[in-house]
Formats: sequence, C-alpha cells, structure tokens
Amino acid sequence: MESVTGKIVKAKRDRELWFITAEYIANGIVYKPTEQLTYKIVNVKKFGRLPLGDQAAYALNDVSEGADIRVLYDPVKPKRSYFPDNNGKHLAKQKIASAPK
Repeated sequence: MESVTGKIVKAKRDRELWFITAEYIANGIVYKPTEQLTYKIVNVKKFGRLPLGDQAAYALNDVSEGADIRVLYDPVKPKRSYFPDNNGKHLAKQKIASAPK
C-alpha cells in the first residue's frame, strides 16, 4: 500500500450516520473515495457499576471540508483505497461530542 495525503471534500449525513469523501491523486489521476465515519468511545456513564450509556467522538481529529486526511491505496489499482485513521467503530445511535462543520 502507498500512502498519500488527501483532502476531505464532503461530509454528509444520512440519518444517524456520517460519511466523508476525500480527494487524492495517484499516478496523476484524481480519486474520490467515500467511507462511513467511525467513532471511538470517550466516556462511559455509569451508576455504580451499571453502565447507563456511552459518549463517542469521531475517530478522525478533523472531519471538516478541506482538512487533510491520510489515504492508503493499492499502487496497482489506485482506486482501491481506505482512510487508515478512520479506525473506530461504526455506531449509529451515540451521543457525539462534535459534529462536522
């Protein structure tokens, strides 16, 4: 896998889920993959030892349009790519600490 820095060009919400689209260049060609945004648990609320709920934040530090994002792609098939720092859990109904701008 090859690594390149891309730019987030779109953050879109579909019901409870967020998706990000980034743009990167490989071999002179522009690619725009989209991934579901993932989350990391940042706070577990408890009553004694009983868990009552979780609070999550985006796995990526910055999901605003224009932000840099690391992209790994297959040098043989550059269209095959993913965002390695978007490595949290796919959650649908969590209290999110911050929302994309």
